[in-house]
Amino acid sequence: MTTPTALAALARTALDAAQRVGIAPDEVLSRAKLSRDLVDELDGRIPVASLLHLWQVAAEMSDDPFFGLHAGEHVVSARTIHIVGFAARSSASLGECYEHTVRFAALTNEASEIEVVRERGRGCVIVNPRPGLPIWPRVYAEMAMAGYFCLGQRWVGVPIKPVEVAFQHPRPADISAYERLFECPLHFGASKNRLVFTERVFALPLGTTDRDLLAYFQEKASTLLETVEGATLGQRVREVIGQVLGSQAPTLTFVARRLAMSPRTLQRRLAAESLQFGDIVDDVRCVTGLHLLASNDCDIATVAFRTGYRDLDAFRAAVLRWTGKTPRDVRRSS
Repeated sequence: MTTPTALAALARTALDAAQRVGIAPDEVLSRAKLSRDLVDELDGRIPVASLLHLWQVAAEMSDDPFFGLHAGEHVVSARTIHIVGFAARSSASLGECYEHTVRFAALTNEASEIEVVRERGRGCVIVNPRPGLPIWPRVYAEMAMAGYFCLGQRWVGVPIKPVEVAFQHPRPADISAYERLFECPLHFGASKNRLVFTERVFALPLGTTDRDLLAYFQEKASTLLETVEGATLGQRVREVIGQVLGSQAPTLTFVARRLAMSPRTLQRRLAAESLQFGDIVDDVRCVTGLHLLASNDCDIATVAFRTGYRDLDAFRAAVLRWTGKTPRDVRRSS
């Protein structure tokens, strides 16, 4: 396996948590020896080792022994796990919300393993480093577990209480903040980090449910997931095009620059995969346009714009070429 990476959004959350307690983000980055560019890229990724180190540095600089818990409680949001968080927030129930993070675990953090287990009237969320890897630093495990709990409670809109919470790291001398936050039996030095609820709590509906948005975010997350580990150049090109479609023309020069290569090199390497840049652009536009038409969440002119067409007639011609139908007919048949 190549060096595992995680969403840069997780690093931005560490900086937000530091700023909340009065520490300048650039000071944290400097001490952690990380560049601002690395963590600021919207869909960017960061080596997992660097991410964990950043969280440890932020915790040390804060002098807060419960920095991770407080970050999970007050700072973690849907944005922390980027498009996966937005998909989770659009789910129908708390259990489904957690299950969406399982599906896209490798996108969030390639070195993590997430499970949802339902048995004997309980629902258990297990969030761990992959087997064979060291347990997470206390601050990162605290942030993850508190984040799962507090976001779930926020999104269902009613107080919830776990049956039990377990952490892999040793029991700290002071566990008062854990007791205040979770209000349930706590276990330390456990085999897995786990958050356990009754099945009734798992079934609670989310007040943020939106099935159309869920479908949209699932598709986007699935596309990004393809690019994480062992992605082909064609998949990486599709990712870049999808990121800018509707806001900027996805030219060969632009995409090559985002992939740190020359346009000529990009063309040559795509040819080695029997691909042409223009065909990829057209395919991404097709997938995006047909999905938006089917979702019925915006008018056809807006779909055309978000698919990268400034001319509605050109969009109609493209849809006719893709499907043999007009955009209106595609929408009616969806």
